[in-house]
Amino acid sequence: MLEFLGCVRLNNHRTILTCCYAAGLRISEALALQAAHIDSQRMVIRVELGKGQKDRYVMLSPKLLEILRQWWRQERPQHWLFPGKISGTHITAAPSGSVLQLPLTEDDGALSGVSESVALPDDANNTPLGAAFWGNILGFTPAHRPDSFAIVDENRNVFPVVGPTPPYPSNAPCWVAKGPGSIWYTGNSPGHAISIFFSDGQGGVFYKSIPLPGAPTDVAVSQDRKWLAVIYAAGGRGFVAVFRIDAYGDLTPVATSSAIGVAAFNGVAISQ
Repeated sequence: MLEFLGCVRLNNHRTILTCCYAAGLRISEALALQAAHIDSQRMVIRVELGKGQKDRYVMLSPKLLEILRQWWRQERPQHWLFPGKISGTHITAAPSGSVLQLPLTEDDGALSGVSESVALPDDANNTPLGAAFWGNILGFTPAHRPDSFAIVDENRNVFPVVGPTPPYPSNAPCWVAKGPGSIWYTGNSPGHAISIFFSDGQGGVFYKSIPLPGAPTDVAVSQDRKWLAVIYAAGGRGFVAVFRIDAYGDLTPVATSSAIGVAAFNGVAISQ
């Protein structure tokens, strides 16, 4: 195992894999570690919402503690132990470079299918951070590039759409929700905004960004396409805001919650 870890080129990847090996963590658990989870007094690591969506503690070895201290001295992470490129997020294990189309057929109550890779432009990191469907049209947000929105048609043709300027790292539309008609809403985390796109089946155009007080972490549109909810983080606290969607797709703020009580979270839906 030590020989394997020594072959891992990137220090952040090597440190993450060392956590998995030394503390018995899943990769998703290691990626979601916070600096506050490392308890050097009791020599334990707190794992939140891990296996079975339960919290637990695992042993922290002296060697792993020293490795994590070296990592902290080098990177000085503020919240997430392994922060992502977008402010307020951690590194994810999502694959890069393709969208997988998985056709499913129902046979006696069972679903089966074969994955088929849909090639994306290879000149950038295209990890899709958010996605939604409009019939057979897929809209998604390729990470960290000027073409910050893209359409994939039913024939697997990809149509990149240039997003707000300046591009990443100033703006990076992430979370996606389908609005009325040809409108798509995206949560622009570094831009602290909801960025709006129009599209047809063969491309689209960036419309405008609606400012938010903080970094959005999820968006959702109601089934009747009249309301949009967004979660955002500001000042170390999480909030939920609701907007009314007019006939042209523009947004009008209606209400904002008080602080939820956590620094950041995602997962929002609107009931009818």
